[in-house]
Amino acid sequence: MLTKILNFYVNIYLGEDILNNRKRVEAKRLWYLVWHFVCLLIILSGFFEIFFIAIAKVLGVVK
Repeated sequence: MLTKILNFYVNIYLGEDILNNRKRVEAKRLWYLVWHFVCLLIILSGFFEIFFIAIAKVLGVVK
């Protein structure tokens, strides 16, 4: 799963358009990469927040 995600981002970075197999415009490619990175950070931050709250509840730090 992680390999597929990394491969996806490497393909975007190298400029390969997965949908129709042509080179992307540089600015569009950079925007696409930044946008997905931001989305990934938002998703991961939400996941880790839930994860750490659950650990804190198990340890009895948070009631």
